[in-house]
Amino acid sequence: MIPDESISLSILIVSYNGFSDLRRCVDSVRAHLPAGGWEILVWDNGSQNAHELRALEAPNVKIVLGNENLGFGRANNEIAKLARGEFLLCLNPDTLLKDASLMDLPAHLRMHPECGACGPLLENLDGSLQDGWGEPTDLWWDFCEAHYLQGGYRKRAWSRKWRTPEGPWKVGFVSGACICLRASLWKKLGGYDPAFFLNHEDVELCDRVRKAGLQVHLLPSSRVVHAEGSTQRSDWRRYTFHRQQGKWLYQTRRYRGFALLVARSIWWESVLLKYLVGAVLLRGSARSRLRGFTDAMRWVAFP
Repeated sequence: MIPDESISLSILIVSYNGFSDLRRCVDSVRAHLPAGGWEILVWDNGSQNAHELRALEAPNVKIVLGNENLGFGRANNEIAKLARGEFLLCLNPDTLLKDASLMDLPAHLRMHPECGACGPLLENLDGSLQDGWGEPTDLWWDFCEAHYLQGGYRKRAWSRKWRTPEGPWKVGFVSGACICLRASLWKKLGGYDPAFFLNHEDVELCDRVRKAGLQVHLLPSSRVVHAEGSTQRSDWRRYTFHRQQGKWLYQTRRYRGFALLVARSIWWESVLLKYLVGAVLLRGSARSRLRGFTDAMRWVAFP
């Protein structure tokens, strides 16, 4: 990465069979960010109609067409090699900007050297807030998530953070749907762990940011709309598999010794429980999630 003094922020977007979402995302960036000082770099993971993306190219928008699906983390690592900005911002193609508050992220990093990564509050299309951040993960969180108790866990976390609504909030991680780092730190850390295909790579990256002695901040004054689910609904089986696979890989990075053994037990209990509950409750195309759970168990049992 060679910083360009005229470029402050490089926005990295990984696309896969989502041209409509990508076009809306790029249009929202153009509409709300000030002219100049930023660039958009899009890596397409081998979409069926990838040639359509060429229509989005502009002096500050570069499209790179990949030949295969590298996954989210590896594709971001590849496109980051072309970035010229002092700051990198990974942005999902199913996000939309409401205003120029996205620029608060690099500004915050510049003003707070103790912060290594930061992100905005993510909103649903109806304006409600998403859980696009979290406290540092631990076995208690794993247990709550496995037993459908994560709602209470998150509610308590939200209530603590809202005591300081002006922020910034010191958190364990922010969502990879919109996360900003200094380009120098990204290079030092090696970007996303390429072992992750899709899911938990953002949590693992933020763990490494904190292990480097830096903090992860969430800025409640900055808001980005995240139309979460548009991609996953097109292939519930694949989404479910990669979520469980990512969780398993993350545990390998997060825990050691007896703690890892406990985490593995919780993982198996969680997948089996969700499969059984899904077999009873899921209907229609959502039942393909069941195949995702069995794929994950097979991937673990027969690597």
